[in-house]
Amino acid sequence: MGLVGDPRIGRNPFGPRDADAPWHGGDAAWPGHPGYWNGAPWVSDFMPRGGARAGAIEDLRERLADQAAGVQASRPHALPSSFGPWGLMRAAGATGGRYVLWSWNPHGRSDVTYDWTRCDLFAPDLRARETIRADLVRRPIAQAIVRAWDVAADPKYGVASVSSPLSPRFAAQEMHRIAGGEGMRTSWGTRDQHRAFLRAAPEVLARMDDAIEVLGRAVRDADRRLDDPDRRLLADAHLFRHVLLAERHSIGEALEEAKTVPDAWFDEKEMWVGLQPTLWVEAGADPERIDARFDLLRDRARGQAAVDDRAAMLRRYAATPFGETVARNQMYVWRAKLFPRGTGSSDATRSPAESTPTPPIPTPGGSGGAPGPSTGK
Repeated sequence: MGLVGDPRIGRNPFGPRDADAPWHGGDAAWPGHPGYWNGAPWVSDFMPRGGARAGAIEDLRERLADQAAGVQASRPHALPSSFGPWGLMRAAGATGGRYVLWSWNPHGRSDVTYDWTRCDLFAPDLRARETIRADLVRRPIAQAIVRAWDVAADPKYGVASVSSPLSPRFAAQEMHRIAGGEGMRTSWGTRDQHRAFLRAAPEVLARMDDAIEVLGRAVRDADRRLDDPDRRLLADAHLFRHVLLAERHSIGEALEEAKTVPDAWFDEKEMWVGLQPTLWVEAGADPERIDARFDLLRDRARGQAAVDDRAAMLRRYAATPFGETVARNQMYVWRAKLFPRGTGSSDATRSPAESTPTPPIPTPGGSGGAPGPSTGK
């Protein structure tokens, strides 16, 4: 996405052509959901499973001949998309030619196995970007994605940490990073910060409910006779909605836990008051065996709804990037705790254009406190 990465990478797939900052997309002409989030710990890139041999993982900075880039095996990466780069696929399709990709790294970095026949059901749209954008306005699922993204990326709330490449009227706009608002904050240095969270979080939850409903209507109303672009859009909408359900439940749990923080904790001058993420749903791809700790929840009904949707995603999108993203994510609730002051930064947001080393485990002091790598990712 080129949000905070190499300046040579453009920041909007539908923007004006710029030879100095071309768009380097993935397997689609535009991303169908934000991909990065503030507040609750849902991730879109993952640590290699089972460890990796030194030198077995490529790095964008190495490809750009950055001398400061070191070879590190323990680094999160996005999942393979199951398709080649959109630009090369489109060029080959338009000309009847072929393209070849290779790496100096004989081992690669993928540790995932897909069912290619299932992946083919959600193929990228290879029409020209101008054609795709003009066509989106007549596709209800695409309209819902743009509306929900606009809600999630509202700077006042900062649920999504990446803005949409399209305005609500489908005009091209630059993508940029968005910081989490007060309602996404999970640590507080003062009573006033804590009170601000208690005031703001309910409004954040209401906005998340709005986005969930927009996407819910779109997927419920989707015609079963979808064409190829709509099948891909529907998969994006399903994943977007699932993430919002998981995040909404997590932030709701955070709010209820924050209400229990003793006022006296703020008299501890050397400490921050914060919420520590607590695992309640393990990673796993089997929809019939979801390992969930419902005894940790305050709102069991919302937790059950999130788990039920997780199972539906795992069934519908098994052995595809959509299902694999859900399978590798864990789900968290929160527990109040005192933390020593001055222990680091909580900004763990990364751009897909950056394959930087693993960030430090987030610590109190800012919004968007996600946990560090854990087993199963």
